[in-house]
Amino acid sequence: MIPNGQMGNLQDLFVTNIMNGGTGSTLHLFKNNLLSSPTVGIGDFVEADFDGYSTDGPHTDWLKVVDPDVHRGSIVLPTETLQTVVGNTNLPQVIYGYYVVGNTGELCCWEHFKVPVQLSEIYQGFTPDVHFVFNESIQDNP
Repeated sequence: MIPNGQMGNLQDLFVTNIMNGGTGSTLHLFKNNLLSSPTVGIGDFVEADFDGYSTDGPHTDWLKVVDPDVHRGSIVLPTETLQTVVGNTNLPQVIYGYYVVGNTGELCCWEHFKVPVQLSEIYQGFTPDVHFVFNESIQDNP
């Protein structure tokens, strides 16, 4: 178990790109319902492909915060990028979460949304809430 006092160090390592996050990373949405496992790799994700979808980034604007629910170190992406369906191709589509790819092409982290997003019609849009807690992303993975 990593003590709360060390969470700031982990956040710094992510934001400064030492943990392959932060600078130059891109945000992707996935449409398959993956089970959490320490063996999940970038090839396990089925990327969203609705009309209008595009990856978001590269990012340099990650912020270190304390999660208000679990009071643990976390990282948020403050940039709100609206994803909007602009055509009927590949609808309906369920978006289960997001994953972050570092500037080296490796998987940094991934999270399920609390509630999957169901896309079923043209001009439907949503803004992904990109927020991951180190307790969930690092500590609880065996």
